[in-house]
Amino acid sequence: MAEHIPEHSALLLLNIDNAKTLEDLGYLTLDYYVTQSKINRRYIDALAARVSWVNGDAKTLDYCGKLIGVTRERMRQVESKLILNPIPLIVAPKIMYQITSVMKNSSNFDEFIEKLEASNLVSEKSNWNPDSIRQLSKFFGAPKFQAEFDQYFRNVELIEIDTHVAKIIRKYRNKLGLIDLEAVANEMGESKERAFKFIEAMYPFTFRSNMLVMATTRKGGTISNVLLKQLTIKTPLPAETLIEGIERACNYRITPMVGSKDDLLGLIHQLAGTPPSFESVDKSISAEFEFGEIEIWLKNVLTSRSLGIIHRDELTELAINDGVNPSSIGAYLSFSVIIRSLAPGIFALVGTEVDTTTIQNYRNNFLAVYIPTKFEYKLINERIMELTITPNSALYTGGSLSIPAALYELVADFRFSTNCDCGKFQSESDIRIAPSGYWISFTALLMHSRSFHSGQPGKNLLIEFDFISQTACLKN
Repeated sequence: MAEHIPEHSALLLLNIDNAKTLEDLGYLTLDYYVTQSKINRRYIDALAARVSWVNGDAKTLDYCGKLIGVTRERMRQVESKLILNPIPLIVAPKIMYQITSVMKNSSNFDEFIEKLEASNLVSEKSNWNPDSIRQLSKFFGAPKFQAEFDQYFRNVELIEIDTHVAKIIRKYRNKLGLIDLEAVANEMGESKERAFKFIEAMYPFTFRSNMLVMATTRKGGTISNVLLKQLTIKTPLPAETLIEGIERACNYRITPMVGSKDDLLGLIHQLAGTPPSFESVDKSISAEFEFGEIEIWLKNVLTSRSLGIIHRDELTELAINDGVNPSSIGAYLSFSVIIRSLAPGIFALVGTEVDTTTIQNYRNNFLAVYIPTKFEYKLINERIMELTITPNSALYTGGSLSIPAALYELVADFRFSTNCDCGKFQSESDIRIAPSGYWISFTALLMHSRSFHSGQPGKNLLIEFDFISQTACLKN
């Protein structure tokens, strides 16, 4: 690291060097520039939304100004004060070497991003593109990275498309690769056919269904993966059923659904035949398809059930018993393309056919034996409070408690870091009151209890809360 750097700046550079994700690297780099440029830190989140090299996306000045209640002109003035000199690190941040390794094992940019997501090197909520990654890397004087990046991803260069046109296309392309053709044509001021030609020039693989275009840099893209996961569970499936899987994938990636129902149906039939089936999908696409570990576990659990259905809390208890992280289960039940919700708390694999009466009877029988989480608290003195919890499986999944007003008033202003008296646990998640009013972030402590102290649903736990040190300690 360069010499004669002020202590605070040196700490920022150390944080940059130890960034865990590309978004962290972008944000910490911005933090350094904000500090060096002597810009008020109240603007940092608005600037993070403004510059594309923090998460791959650049919002308008008007949007960023509204985030903190200033005008677009004030936002422009603040942005103009950013001094973007090269970052004084002797070598590039560690994460760039990890990214280079992934890059060398990727055949195209979409695959590169997917592998970064799978390795937790980028967030699935980010929107990185070649230009934003290049721009971030330039701050670290890494010409070798630049050269290798351009070598591996020549196919995403905008050969005959200017930056303005590319920006419009990317603006209307969601994270599954779907584009609203009419919106693109209108903003370009071009005919729909000419707008489609621009999209074809920018992306090597395109499928069009009237006003809906699927555009990717690899054959099949994310949409084909979404279809294949569902068709592997059951084939054939109605195209309407497959659309629900696409909606779930969009919700998971926090990206808008694109296209009318008719256009989506037409695209699905192009990719998977009529009726849509696994056998009808291009073999070169299906050969690369695979499930994730938790999806395989979910598939095995649900196919082993006599009715093919399960309650969320039963599934959580099975996850705990099988060593599967229960905090992941809620997300998969809500967003996995292979799962469907049949009734409140009741889930099945896509394509499972169970009549309404059977589902309701199953749910009623489960609720009849359901045991809610129980807890009681007592103040030992002005500093210490003891909380005794008898958790159910839902608490293991969600990690949140609905608490009475008296307890709420006691803890509302505190964030408790968590530990265990065994000395082998400490979590970065603080127990605190969420905006929803729930007391949250008990999951890590519960899972430690499960793994090391025989904790389980229905077994009492004692947690000691210290209001002075603001710690919550599991007592064994």
